[in-house]
Amino acid sequence: MPVLLQEITRVAVEAQPWAELVGEYGADVPLAEAVRVTRANVAIVGAASGVESQANALLEASRSLCVLAISDDGRQTVLHELRPNKAPLGEVSVERLVEMARGAVSVTVQA
Repeated sequence: MPVLLQEITRVAVEAQPWAELVGEYGADVPLAEAVRVTRANVAIVGAASGVESQANALLEASRSLCVLAISDDGRQTVLHELRPNKAPLGEVSVERLVEMARGAVSVTVQA
């Protein structure tokens, strides 16, 4: 995820009184490890190649986890939740990001 988009995501999550940003990792950290360490309810990741298979594996292991994948240009966002539900959400916005993460106790952001 580009640095600017990661910063926008961080600010949007931190501004919510119901959300707690529990971790922020670079792309070099495996998504499963970041989620395990932080015990996040929502993982927000860059929609790079391989994210879909990682998201599916995580969802198989944890029914309560949601993975929000955002394209590098912010025009496409996909929500992976439960098994194997995937919902295209279109262009990312602060409002849509907050709406998708609402209800989560903790969030992990990965580049």
